[in-house]
Amino acid sequence: MNIRKAFFATLLSCLVFSSLFVESGYAFSLIKSWFTSDETAETKEKEAKEAEKPSAHIAKKKEKPTAAASKPKAGDGKTVVVFQDGTTVTEDKIREDLEEIPAQLSAKMSFQDIKVLLAWKAAFSKVMYEHAQKSGVLNDKKAQEIIKARGDTAIGLLLLEEMSSTAVTFEQGKKIYNESWAKHGKDKNELHLLAINTTNSTVSANLSQNQGTRQMSEVVEVLDKHKRDTKYMDLGQRNQSMYPPEIASAALKAGKGHTIGPFELGGALMFFFIVDISKAQKQKFDQEFFEKYKEANKKEFVNEFMRGLYAKHHVTFYKFDGSKLDPFQIVEQGKKNAKVRDFSKIKADYLMADIGGRKVCVRDVLEFFKVDSLLSEVFVTMSRQFGISLEDVCYYAAKVLTDDRILLLEAVETGFNKRKDIVEKCKNLERMELIHRAIQNRVKVTSADIKKHYNKFIQSIPDEDKNDQEIAVKMVFFPTKEAAARALDDVLHGSAKFTDQFTEQKGSSDGGAVDLGYVRRQSTPPELWALIKKGAQGTCCKQVIEVNGAQFGVKGNYAILYVSDRRPVSLPSLANPQEKAYFEALAFREQAIEFVMALMEAAVKSILGRPISEWRREKEYVHSILNMLVGTPTSAPQQQ
Repeated sequence: MNIRKAFFATLLSCLVFSSLFVESGYAFSLIKSWFTSDETAETKEKEAKEAEKPSAHIAKKKEKPTAAASKPKAGDGKTVVVFQDGTTVTEDKIREDLEEIPAQLSAKMSFQDIKVLLAWKAAFSKVMYEHAQKSGVLNDKKAQEIIKARGDTAIGLLLLEEMSSTAVTFEQGKKIYNESWAKHGKDKNELHLLAINTTNSTVSANLSQNQGTRQMSEVVEVLDKHKRDTKYMDLGQRNQSMYPPEIASAALKAGKGHTIGPFELGGALMFFFIVDISKAQKQKFDQEFFEKYKEANKKEFVNEFMRGLYAKHHVTFYKFDGSKLDPFQIVEQGKKNAKVRDFSKIKADYLMADIGGRKVCVRDVLEFFKVDSLLSEVFVTMSRQFGISLEDVCYYAAKVLTDDRILLLEAVETGFNKRKDIVEKCKNLERMELIHRAIQNRVKVTSADIKKHYNKFIQSIPDEDKNDQEIAVKMVFFPTKEAAARALDDVLHGSAKFTDQFTEQKGSSDGGAVDLGYVRRQSTPPELWALIKKGAQGTCCKQVIEVNGAQFGVKGNYAILYVSDRRPVSLPSLANPQEKAYFEALAFREQAIEFVMALMEAAVKSILGRPISEWRREKEYVHSILNMLVGTPTSAPQQQ
């Protein structure tokens, strides 16, 4: 997930429920991916049980909806929702929303799942919009201003989505491909990787077994047995340049059938199983390939389209020192000129961008993101998460605001915002935002509610984890067990220092050295954890271990371990504003779902032929649907 997506995820966080249906698939993809998400232990337990025993009304076979699949089956009937006032919703009506469900969501659902979801959405929309009208939120001036601002953003995103697929001609696409091939593809390899995120020590240990001989199906079989605390994604065949250098390098050293890692990405520890490695081949750029290339490389086409708009509207960006900035090379330039800046000296009227005479100042950026200063927790957190300077985060924030403004300018100039389908989508967005505002006005979360969810979360953490430690570990690899044993003996008897061994082997052609940083029991193989836990701080563990060096991107299969530090694992705290906000969101969601369900029970007679009271008995399933409609909280806090 790149930082642009994170900014839009922040901007649209309260529109998650509507973006599932109203906004484009591009907007939906801006929401955080599952790699950086987490849930409470209780939620994971429920998901594991659901995975083992599907609900009776959910199709077991997961198949992507098709035109044929969307046709009503014999006996299904045309009415899907019946309200107490006698009005109904037909299957034809909910089928209109089918294409609005992003591929990222629909690919994970059966057609029956989607049908249920759309039927509930239709009932939810009618009941909650009528409530919003009665609540007086339609007369709320502040709400109307927010709705207009978000409507403008939505129009820009819809334009961007459409233009990313249509604005680039065949010849332009060919030019982009050839330039990309010359820069990133030529003389490179393609890697087919399976990305794995797990906190299960059994899985971690299994990944290091049978290196070089395993098939992807064997690995997936193991992962599927531990769905509660393991997630994975097939990344497909990609040029090595699309991966961080350390991952690409480790994969190429290890080879097909090996597992490498863990790598820290976005705050999560990731393993990668190498499905295949092949020489990158330049493709014949014909019309068929162009269509596939457009779909797979929307990011490049988006940049091409945005560059054109920047030129058209005469956009200029400025750094905090007054020099000009290329908004499409922010991080690359930042790495070359990284400086520690005193943000307290930057005034609110400081010019960050100029759009043909229209100024974008620091004040505008702060208002756009609803923060008080450039040192806001939102910006600081993004700086830490993506490993870039706070200054670059501020430049990105200015770029997101500038994108928002010039996209709206383009939409108005071209009449895109007046198009019938766009107007209809914006009306739907307005309705959903009014519903959300009405729910927010109705649900009030108290300190006691927050404390209840916090205590529930803490109680879900096993005692052994609450009182555990995390240990900083360094490893030095050797080609043979004898060489490792000699090195360990020298360190233990004082004739050599571990730091010297680490430095010497770091550049070795037949060994290596790796700083694992802080590791925890949950993500460390049991036998390895038992060894390092015994080690005193500032000493080597008194045993040579056999481990596949390729898994860590080095050579050598024998290693000695050094414990450089240990510290207690701290639990989430309500004193931390971000963590408190998470538990507040949980409390809000719980109350909001109960409030919505009460209104639904009073106004809805049946959904898909089943009385609403019967649906009510399937609490977990219904709550999972309402989660998507009401909106879900941000990621659960992590133990520090």
